[in-house]
Amino acid sequence: MIISHKYKFIFVKCGKVAGTSVEVALRSVLGDQDVCTPVVSYDEEFAKNNGYPPPSNYRNSQFYDDRVRKFSSKGVFYEHAFAYEIKGIVGDKIWEDYYTFCIDRSPKDKSTSTYFHHRHGINYGYGTIAKGLINKYIRGYDEERYPKGSVAKISSLADWLNIDRKYALAENWARYTLNDKVIVDKVYNFNKLDSLVSDLCDITSSKILMPRLKSQFRKRSKLSKAEEKLQERLLENPIYQKEQDLLDKV
Repeated sequence: MIISHKYKFIFVKCGKVAGTSVEVALRSVLGDQDVCTPVVSYDEEFAKNNGYPPPSNYRNSQFYDDRVRKFSSKGVFYEHAFAYEIKGIVGDKIWEDYYTFCIDRSPKDKSTSTYFHHRHGINYGYGTIAKGLINKYIRGYDEERYPKGSVAKISSLADWLNIDRKYALAENWARYTLNDKVIVDKVYNFNKLDSLVSDLCDITSSKILMPRLKSQFRKRSKLSKAEEKLQERLLENPIYQKEQDLLDKV
């Protein structure tokens, strides 16, 4: 998540849409007063080793009251903060005056990417996985008891897609909407990132070069016919259908 007072924009970071690449790329052009939240440790290590500045002002910003830092070590400003959360902190004037944007992605691609990321890129404790096994095979999957992404650790891609069709585990819709209405100025299509990069270059008057991060967890690119059919069926979930309808227009 980024709040740039220097360039008057707010980036709402969604999941599995190259958001970390955008966030790290923009760090080099941000001003001293701008807010940029931390990313996962191995991406912070990449940023450090490649000369990108560290995150800034996400915890102890002088421009906001103690809400920014009293709740936890991450404060209120955190990596995947929802648009309405950010708006509630910065206030209506800044929200309306600044250019607010995010990125979203076809549900079938996003769901599959989310599966591989959780399967190979996130470490869950043995206790969490054990509880998941009980919930999945004895009680039946229950999203209230079971950490959403960790189901990938004990599921095939086909299992994941079947569960995801019901629960929309990889949804971003709630991140940029309020009462089911989009509240950011623009939702960019992941498949048309050149448009976003061009706009950011214009806004910052700088050349923006995006690193490719979190791409190492996808262990295979070719899916079976059965898996492809399950991908298509994700749109049976009304949340995913709303995301797809929006992306078809941008």
